[in-house]
Amino acid sequence: MLFFLSKLKFRQRFLMLRTKRWRLSAAPRSRRHILFHFLFFILSQYLCAPLCSAAEQPESGEQIVAEVDGSRITKDELEQDLRRQLQNELQYFSETEHHFLRRRVLQRIIDRRLLLAEANANGYAPPDEEVMLHLRALKKSFVSEDVFRRELEQRGMDHETFASGIKDDLAVKNYVEKTIFHGLAVDAAEVRAEFDRDPQKYAPPEEVRARHILLRLNEDADPEVAAKVESKAKELARAAAEYDSDFIRLAREHSEAPNSAQGGDLGFFTQNQFESQFTQAAFALKPGQISVPVRTRHGFHIIKVEERRGGAGPEFDRVKAQVERELMERKQERALRDHLIALRRRHKVIVYYN
Repeated sequence: MLFFLSKLKFRQRFLMLRTKRWRLSAAPRSRRHILFHFLFFILSQYLCAPLCSAAEQPESGEQIVAEVDGSRITKDELEQDLRRQLQNELQYFSETEHHFLRRRVLQRIIDRRLLLAEANANGYAPPDEEVMLHLRALKKSFVSEDVFRRELEQRGMDHETFASGIKDDLAVKNYVEKTIFHGLAVDAAEVRAEFDRDPQKYAPPEEVRARHILLRLNEDADPEVAAKVESKAKELARAAAEYDSDFIRLAREHSEAPNSAQGGDLGFFTQNQFESQFTQAAFALKPGQISVPVRTRHGFHIIKVEERRGGAGPEFDRVKAQVERELMERKQERALRDHLIALRRRHKVIVYYN
């Protein structure tokens, strides 16, 4: 829950992932993805719109985006917060997404100020010794003092600002854990009932490991050209299906996919990672079986499944801890949401950014 966490820490704790669907014509395992780190409280998904409606901007030399009990949040502070959290990944978002992210970050800033005010008012500020202990622990996660300092500079912070942030975060953490989360529990009956409601939810996804041979063909190819490629694909499929055939050798010699040098190896994949025509054919095969030619927008594929795993219903004892953890997280999320809604009613919160 800490706001000023090291890069390593917030990679571990808060991660959003944008992915583009695998393309079968791409290099093996070439999932194009953008990993970006977005640090915000659990409640950030709840915008609390009725309590945060836009108001008229006050006259000021700075652009004010919100106020909490008269304490102003400026546009510069919001932008700085956004840059700290997303760094270079902002370039991958559209203007509409930028606007949405700013709203989310602003809500998080407001929530944090409310919680910090309550934490300080109720004596949850940590002693300096605890702050220094956490600061030293965070520094150790970096290769050197210079790397740590450069990381702070990239985020627009100096050592004092960082230490102050840690102190505030520990105060909020203490307050949340000792007041909002205090007394929350999950009993054995709840865990069992949650599991029985949908056991397959906790089953590992079914995966197959396969190889393929690709003969490229454009979607709008001339029918005569398509027929020739399909005929060649059928010959390769027959050759691959022979008892003593070497699929890896055939893939290396004939496949036009970038992974041909690896014998067409696609590794393990689930049903939603490739085009539906391809995955339907692959998941219909047993280990060792070879498909007839399958047409996708990339051309004709001959698929060989080598292994299958997952998909079976899980045993309760194996996933009990996971179910209990998820139930507790839900209860904590609900408690935090309700508490913040109550705080917004008690404090004067005005949002100008719309």
